[in-house]
Amino acid sequence: MAQPEEFTPELVAFQVEPEWFKQGRVIGEGAFGRVYEAVHTDTGIRCAQKVIFADVLEGDELIDFSREISILAKCDSMFLLSFFGFTSCHPYSVVTEYLCNGSLYAALRGRKGSPRLTGTDKTAIAIGMAHGMKALHAVNVIHRDLK
Repeated sequence: MAQPEEFTPELVAFQVEPEWFKQGRVIGEGAFGRVYEAVHTDTGIRCAQKVIFADVLEGDELIDFSREISILAKCDSMFLLSFFGFTSCHPYSVVTEYLCNGSLYAALRGRKGSPRLTGTDKTAIAIGMAHGMKALHAVNVIHRDLK
């Protein structure tokens, strides 16, 4: 099981507890976890909480989890999601800023409930994405799954 001593001192500063968050609706799901809209119970701040499916993190899963939170912790840019923290015990989760307008994928395809994007909106989004990638590259991170 992942323990706080397995994380760097910089990462331990981002440690949160599962009970600090009240989960709401599911807003996404992937191969390794499910993302919930959540609320930080003390502050009322809405956030996105990705809960990892694994009951125990060890080996490659622990390395991948540590790598993800390390990247999030060192990326500070207005063009990237803000990182709130992570849990180091089951249920393992990563907590970030919540953006309420849904996915860019859905908006670009004109899906029901998504914001309508003008050509100007799309250009502004592309410029913002380029700035985000520049911020990642500045800390030696290459994003391999930009959609």
